[in-house]
This record gives sequence, structure tokens and C-alpha cells, in this order.
Amino acid sequence: MNLLISGIETSYGNYNVIYKQDFTTTRPRSIEEDVCQAWFSNKPSSEDMAWMEIVRDKRSYSQSARNGRDLSFLGVRVDGGSMISPVTFVSHWKLSTNYQKNLTISFQAESSKLIIKKDVFSFDNEGNSFALEVTYGSLYDTIIIQKTDERVFILFNLKSNPKIYEKARNSRVIAEYTGCGDMGYLNTYRLEFDTTRHQYSEIDNVLSRFMCIGFNVAHAELRLLTPHSEPIDFPQNNFEVEYAWMCVKHLGYKVLDHITLREKEHIEQLCRRKDVPASQIFYDLAVQLNQKPFFSFTEELDMILNRSKMTESDEEVSSFSKVPRIVITPTKLLYLPKELVFQNRILRQYGEEYFIKVVIRDEDFSKISMVQYSALDSILERIKTICNEGLKVNGRQFDFLGCSNSQLREHSFWFFHPHDGITSEGIRNSSGDFASENCVASYVSRFGQCFSSTQETIDIDSSCVVYIEDVRNENYCFTDGIGGISPHLAKRVIMVFSTFYLIYQFVDAPFLFSVLYNSWLNLARSIR
Repeated sequence: MNLLISGIETSYGNYNVIYKQDFTTTRPRSIEEDVCQAWFSNKPSSEDMAWMEIVRDKRSYSQSARNGRDLSFLGVRVDGGSMISPVTFVSHWKLSTNYQKNLTISFQAESSKLIIKKDVFSFDNEGNSFALEVTYGSLYDTIIIQKTDERVFILFNLKSNPKIYEKARNSRVIAEYTGCGDMGYLNTYRLEFDTTRHQYSEIDNVLSRFMCIGFNVAHAELRLLTPHSEPIDFPQNNFEVEYAWMCVKHLGYKVLDHITLREKEHIEQLCRRKDVPASQIFYDLAVQLNQKPFFSFTEELDMILNRSKMTESDEEVSSFSKVPRIVITPTKLLYLPKELVFQNRILRQYGEEYFIKVVIRDEDFSKISMVQYSALDSILERIKTICNEGLKVNGRQFDFLGCSNSQLREHSFWFFHPHDGITSEGIRNSSGDFASENCVASYVSRFGQCFSSTQETIDIDSSCVVYIEDVRNENYCFTDGIGGISPHLAKRVIMVFSTFYLIYQFVDAPFLFSVLYNSWLNLARSIR
């Protein structure tokens, strides 16, 4: 047996070594069963976290596995939950108690999708009929299986949540429709096949197809746990630290199921320390954990903590602001670390700490879209409710404020936390005179100019501004939308930008400025 690789993506704490053993056999049909039985019968106790992966020669795959064909299984038990180690599954949600009659699993080869269908009959008390759609691209590349005498368990770890469809109308719905409002927290789905009902050759064909398209299949002895998590008590009035922890927490149960009393005390102690930036540690932790299907939480946190002692904090750039981001999907709210954005007039005037950027996305982070508009009614109703009622984030209320034209195309919006008598409506009213804008699209476009990326230069008194009449005749207006700026004032503006000031001194040419003044976006030309 030879050492193959050390330190891999699916490593877990000190369990980070892979060994490889080559076999030659005259009984190819039974070698996998023989190797599995030998391994699990003789595996030392020190290897309790170990997997065993059998890598087949490509020529050994059946023709149906190489070409792919659709396979369906009726009566498969399905649990949703998380994995907190390579061999430990925590179950949070059973899709059906009457699974033998109303759960069907379909593996679609051509579209590369796993479909979980739940049919509810009139005599059942099982909620709604729905279908979960999981694309193969949303799966981590290692599939875990466990075989017993009468059962085969297959575990899929997800990078993003399934799309949910109402079966009757084939329309998209939100998580609450399934009866599990916390469905967005599920990171792993466990499928349980009964070999007395399902042919093992068909199950093996599914696994072979996954291996043919690049997935790894690992054998393990799995442990099943019930969920338990301890709530974290944060210092009062520390929105930054609480928000940073939300970025970690909302990665799902793969994080929350780790929070025992020991981890709770560790986190709370970290938040009380003055010598470490707790919020930045949580941001870095969220980024690191998001890339892994499971992990040792304490070791990952300590690794980030040690790394923070060796690196210096980033210097702030005067023309940029760091703003929290929240992604709203049909199944959950996903809190993201603060994003560095170019400043605009509104951020400078009211303070970046009171703003949140909200983005509407599908489960795979693409824009939400359907051929039939009515198929999105449930999701659009949820978005409408959030825009009308706002969001509650760590005790702070955030209300819808507005967006720029480019943000609207990207389904992105600004939300504002009202304080000291300043509200979203007050900001809109004080940002310009929009009374003549009766069209919603025009109003959004005009107000959206306040969110245009700008750098503050100089303040101008209203007495220094002259309005020039457009050139007109009886039928046409010949304005080009370009005003003028005096050479003296242009020099003061350019001095703010040291690089451009050097050019201005040596180049005998007019400069053109994009000016945002009193909610008007215009061009001004300087003639020397």
C-alpha cells in the first residue's frame, strides 16, 4: 500500500492522508464486495473516520453507465440534514413518513439532474405534493455510500439548495411550501434504498454513471445523530460581530450542528477578546467553510485565528465603503461578508454602517427566471413582502430604499436602517425633486442616479451655478447635454486626483467631467 496524497479538500482534522492499493483479480464481479468486506472487517479503530474509494478502470463500466439512461426508484426514504464529519450524518427533516408510497427518486442522465418527487394522496396527512430538483453541478464531487444486508444509503453533499416545484402547476415555490421552513439550512440529503424492493444492479448502475462523469464514490460506516445546537450570546450593541457570525451561521446545519457547549464557550470568549478582530475572523471563517462539505469546526476556527495574528489588517481606501450583502433565494437568506464598493452620494451623506445591499438570486446564484411569468408567483410574492416590510437583521430593521438602473438589471437593491428620525422615505424626498415623475420606471431611474459611483471632490455654492437655455427651434431641441466648467474650478477638481493633475499640467487639451450635482448627472467641458 503506497502513500498517494496528503492534505485534500475533503480532509478532516488530522485525517488528511490517502493511501492507494492496486488489485489484480480473476473474479472482477465480486472484487468490490470482497474488498469492502475485508476493509470494514479489519479496519483499525484509529481509522474510524476513514473512507474507502474503489477506482474502476474505465473499460469496466457497463455500456448503460457510459451512455447514461434515466432511472427511477419508488419508495426511497429521504432525509435532509448535514454531515459534521466524514462518517457522521445529522438528520433534521424526513421528507415523508409514508415514503414507500409517495416518494420517487429519478436520476436523469441527459439533463444531469436528481429529482425527488413527493406525491400526497387524499387519505394522507403529508402536506403538499412537490418536487426537488438537484443539478449534478450543485453536488460536491464525492458521493458517500454505506451498504448493509438489506439497505444501501447514498449521501449527496450540496453546494447549493435544490429548486422546489409545485407538482400540479410545475411552478416554483418557496421553502415553506414543503413543510420545512428551514430547508435552506440542509446541506446533505441521505437516500435509503431497500434492496428487497430495489434491484442492486440498478443502484450500482446509478453509481457507475456518476463515476463515469467524474464523481468519486466512497464507502463508509456511517453514524446517525439527532440535532442539537447551542445558541451564541454576543456582547450587546455589537452589530458588526453579530452580522459576521450570521455569515457563518447561515451556511447551514453543517455549521450549527457543530455548536456544542464547548464551541459556544470558545466563540463567546473570542468575541470578548480585545486583541483580535472577531468580525474579520468570522468573515474569513465563512469563506473557508463555504468551500467544504464538512469540517472540524474548532480546528478551522483556530486556523483562522492563528492566521489573523500573522497578517495585518487591510488599509481603508477613502473612496470606497464596506457594505454588508444579503442574498435572498427561494429557500433562505444568505449573509455574505462585507463587500468593498465605490462610494456614492447617499453612502457619504448618511453613513455606510446603516446600509445593506440585498440581491435576489436563484439557488445556484443565477438570476431568477421562468418562461411563464405566473410560474414565479410564490417567489415574487415573497420578494414583494420583503420590499414592503423590510428585513430584520440582528435586531435592526432595514427598509427598502432604492437602486440604480444597473442594480435593477442585476436584481440588486439598497436597504436602509432608520435611525434618529432619518428614514428611507426621508432620504428619497431629500435627494431631489421627483414630484413630476409619475412613471415608476422614470422615478427609479432618476432617484437611481444618487447611487451612481462617484468620488467626492469639492463643494459648490448654488450662486456659482448658471443654467443655460437649450438651443431650440419650432420643432426640435438641439441640446447635447454638455455644460461648461471654468478652468479655475476644473483645476480644483483635478487636484483631488493626483494622477490626473500631472496630466493636466502638461497636456494642452480640454477635460471632460461627469458631474453629479443636485441629483442631476451631466457632462461639463473645460476649455483652456
